[in-house]
Amino acid sequence: MAISSRNDIEKYSYFFVTKNNKRSLSKLPASEFFIYRFENPVSSSRGKAFLTDEYVTNVYELSENLYRQGSFLHPKYTNQKNLPIEFKYTELPVIDVLVEESRNIR
Repeated sequence: MAISSRNDIEKYSYFFVTKNNKRSLSKLPASEFFIYRFENPVSSSRGKAFLTDEYVTNVYELSENLYRQGSFLHPKYTNQKNLPIEFKYTELPVIDVLVEESRNIR
């Protein structure tokens, strides 16, 4: 049986978060996308626990490389050919999570 330590757990600084905008006047949920950057990297489970609330629909951890070079297809915006538009993660708003905040994980 292998023994692993806390140091063996992969940690992430970047998390891609999708939220439903409940403030919309149309009563149709509108998705908003954010990148949260942890000052002190955390495990996937700790990051997801910290970022999840009633408005969050998805939380995905991103490696440094994926954040810098990756992208996602927007579920609603399309181009002239009716294909989803691709957005780079680096084009999204970044919300910094300070060390002090990340210690208060629910």
